[in-house]
Amino acid sequence: MLNFVEDICSYCSSNFLEVEELRDSKDTIILSAGVSAPAQVIITGDLDLLVLVNFNHISILNPQDFLTKYFPKVIN
Repeated sequence: MLNFVEDICSYCSSNFLEVEELRDSKDTIILSAGVSAPAQVIITGDLDLLVLVNFNHISILNPQDFLTKYFPKVIN
């Protein structure tokens, strides 16, 4: 599975964003990278990001929810 994730990951430069609803301003870099990528999902355990649920059409999921959504056969 790690090889699959590495294959679909993109490396990109990030642009600075202002996100008013973000509880921890240090997490802005994560959202900026997601927008620049453009990412479909951000996988995190950070509760300050998870409360957003999505940002700019990017789903924000914890690892378990990501696996359940994208790899249901592996989980069940």
